Amino acid sequence: MKFVIDREWWLRGEGGGMSRLLRVEDRKMCCVGLFALQLLKMRESQIEDAKTLSDVRDTGCGWPITLEGKPIGSMSEFYSVNDNICISDDVREGELIKLFAKLGVTVEFTGPERMEVNR
Repeated sequence: MKFVIDREWWLRGEGGGMSRLLRVEDRKMCCVGLFALQLLKMRESQIEDAKTLSDVRDTGCGWPITLEGKPIGSMSEFYSVNDNICISDDVREGELIKLFAKLGVTVEFTGPERMEVNR
């Protein structure tokens, strides 16, 4: 199973206070928002302004949320890596690839935009 993260629309590295599955004002999505749309088949209206999957009221797939019949469990590590303000995109992408691999999911990153760490 595979999903794509387009760096142009990927919301990351801004800290947890600013992050959303789908941030309404600019339509950017964190990695879990993109995962929810592409592989969990949720709709944009379900994830708008939600901070976590737990905030999604009507998942359309019940609780616990499953992927190919297996519960996906906590996504807290995913949020931590995605929102971390102290790591570069190279590090962030590598860590997310490893985390999603534990779910049996391959991630492809596309688009030229990469963020460096501002120190």
